[in-house]
Amino acid sequence: MRTTLACCAALLVSGQATAQVAECAAEWGLDSITTLMVEEMIQARLPEVQAQRAAGGGGPIFRIPVVFHIIHMGAGTPSNIPDLQVLDQLDHLNDEFRDNLDGFGDIPQIEFCLAQNTWDGQPWSAYNAVTPGITRWEDPIASAGNTMTVAEMFELVNVVQFPPDNYFNVWIVNEVGGDGVGGVGGYATFPTAQAPLDGVVIESAWITAPPFIQGDLLIHETGHYLSLFHVFGNCLGANDQCLDTPPSPAPNLTATVGAPCQDNDGDCGVPEALDN
Repeated sequence: MRTTLACCAALLVSGQATAQVAECAAEWGLDSITTLMVEEMIQARLPEVQAQRAAGGGGPIFRIPVVFHIIHMGAGTPSNIPDLQVLDQLDHLNDEFRDNLDGFGDIPQIEFCLAQNTWDGQPWSAYNAVTPGITRWEDPIASAGNTMTVAEMFELVNVVQFPPDNYFNVWIVNEVGGDGVGGVGGYATFPTAQAPLDGVVIESAWITAPPFIQGDLLIHETGHYLSLFHVFGNCLGANDQCLDTPPSPAPNLTATVGAPCQDNDGDCGVPEALDN
């Protein structure tokens, strides 16, 4: 079982233009036991992180090897996205986790890089990869549904999964949630989740492609993968347990990026977060 690296890093990210906001299905597999275990892991790391920052240092940089698995519907279909689009997504992921371009929260000492070696020593061509770290598979059944059932998770794992103790697996598929593009866009497994797969599953339409927020959904789901909860709760503590983002009563799925922030959901007394 992998352990968490993240600790109270902002899950708040911004967009550059009018954008549609994805729904996240992270809580669908998050029960009270998993939540408690994640919180205990965070609390165990806090003294170390606080001591490092008090000493004026950010601590070591954790470099995480990523393997993107493009599970597509067939050659020439929109789900069969090019490697360059994935590389652009990786750059955007690092922009948010390492450079803090938006100025929100703190800078996690985390950097994501494409895996350069396969887990079993085989050449990358054995995984239908032209670019190391980006595998490619035509499987319409595994790519199409992904309503987050155990059976459908096993379908993805049976196509490909690198050992999760050593790799961050990201499956890029045609559809998540069974509600069409623009509904649920992806989900992640938390560090202690007892799920068949370990990593992030995301619709290909959300990989740095307009009219959606440019690559921000993977940043959001990666936050969950590293143990972060949503910032929204009931304004009385049921939130991400971190003080670097204000409380929010509910997800914001309607606000337009660049528009004035309003507390449309009511009772927290703070502006809504555009991405949460």
